[in-house]
Amino acid sequence: MNLKRVLLLLLLCFLDYFVCKGMKEWFIDRGIKAEKIHELTWWESYPYSEDLKMVCTPCQHWTKRKIHQKIQILQRSVLIIYSRNINQYL
Repeated sequence: MNLKRVLLLLLLCFLDYFVCKGMKEWFIDRGIKAEKIHELTWWESYPYSEDLKMVCTPCQHWTKRKIHQKIQILQRSVLIIYSRNINQYL
């Protein structure tokens, strides 16, 4: 196993996943632990820590691949709100 693969596997073990409503099962089917997956809908927020909050926001993107296909998955962007002064770390 090469170093890139090992690092990727280690990273996947520690990541939290902020996904659209209805996508949790897809991630679980691919081996991601359920407690690492956070489903959010538009304007819903998740307090990641005391200083950090993730907010799910709408984005301009479709999941359609063909003209007559219905939009099946909520698309979103993520706003990250950090409450401390970031300049102290620069």
